[in-house]
Amino acid sequence: MSKYEIGEREPERVEEYCELMDEFSEEFENPFYDPEYIRVMGQAAMTADDVVALHLLKDGKVVGFIWGIVSGHPFAPQVTILNEMSWFVTKEERNTSWSMKLFKKFEAEGKERGVEYIIASLIMKLGGAKLQKVYEKMGYTLEEMAFSKKV
Repeated sequence: MSKYEIGEREPERVEEYCELMDEFSEEFENPFYDPEYIRVMGQAAMTADDVVALHLLKDGKVVGFIWGIVSGHPFAPQVTILNEMSWFVTKEERNTSWSMKLFKKFEAEGKERGVEYIIASLIMKLGGAKLQKVYEKMGYTLEEMAFSKKV
């Protein structure tokens, strides 16, 4: 039986996180992905006070992560938010309770830091419609959708 655990960011694992980001980006054909920049950003996120970063381990191997930034809302800076920047688990772990436990721990970390709102996103190419229903069951409201077009 596999052993799972959720842990806080570990600077020595930054390359493991980045490898998952590579997999994540490749899976949904992300046009806004620069692997070198991700590694620089990943290093910075390991020590930044305004970052919440967690990982999911399976038998000691990183199989998922979630990270976000705590800040004032851009249009109401007095409102503290935790903006989820990326949440990814391997295909094998997506339909397990551990994927949701990772997200719930992220929420708990936000509450501990005194955030008023958590802003979470979804990627339509990675089952976004299904995830939208999950978010709504957890009390989230769909506020907007974003589109992109290469010109």
